[in-house]
Amino acid sequence: MQYLQFPWRFLTFTALFSSFLAGGTIAAIFALTKHRVLSYSLTIVILLLLFYPNLKLFKPQTYLNVEDSHYTSDEFIKWKISKTSFEFVPKGVKTKTEISEIEKKEITQVAISRDQIATAPYKIVSGEGEVEIKRNMPGSLILKTKSERGMELQLNTFEFPGWEVKLDGTKVIHQSDNDLKLLSVTVPSGEHTLQARFKNTPIRTLANFIALISIAFILLLEFKMQKNKYFWSNSQGKTQRNATITAWMKRLLKRGFKMKST
Repeated sequence: MQYLQFPWRFLTFTALFSSFLAGGTIAAIFALTKHRVLSYSLTIVILLLLFYPNLKLFKPQTYLNVEDSHYTSDEFIKWKISKTSFEFVPKGVKTKTEISEIEKKEITQVAISRDQIATAPYKIVSGEGEVEIKRNMPGSLILKTKSERGMELQLNTFEFPGWEVKLDGTKVIHQSDNDLKLLSVTVPSGEHTLQARFKNTPIRTLANFIALISIAFILLLEFKMQKNKYFWSNSQGKTQRNATITAWMKRLLKRGFKMKST
């Protein structure tokens, strides 16, 4: 259960649907119970049963002897937070556990050292050659390579599903046989253009299509509801006006008959 509650953003859904569940329970009590006093009594009992076991959560469990400057420092943000955010890396990245200096608890983090932090978008793992960066943007990397005997390049990008690597416009097989699951590709001798591009997978494309269809359906439904509302409001207005005119005509006709009879 502790693993499922991490990261904390998953608790957003829990809090949302728990509110609906609590509201639905109280609504059901008032719907099924005829006596108001009994309904309010049951509601109060449920609220007490909900709050009492969780009273300990309304006060800090432990106190950390640390200042705000510790959590806002570059060292903490760029190093400690980055390596503990292992849920943002691909499956298979090597992790380890360490005892936190402040919390005194084991924390799972990426098994990376400072000398492994990338300072460039690529790294020559084996061989020798020249590499020129032609384009380096999120989701797109273009390199010009030149070597006499070929070389193995490591692209300092996680191997998420959707990455496609091309050599001189032809798709080639890339690997990620390293602890950090970074892209790597073998470049033959000579001059070549290496292109790595992040593309949508079929499931991402399907999800985007479903999202667009859902948005279009909601907008169409809202448009129809507003149109029907406008139509019925106008129809009711016309009906009321016609009824008023009919009543006036009846009164005039009655007065006319009375005048003739006299």
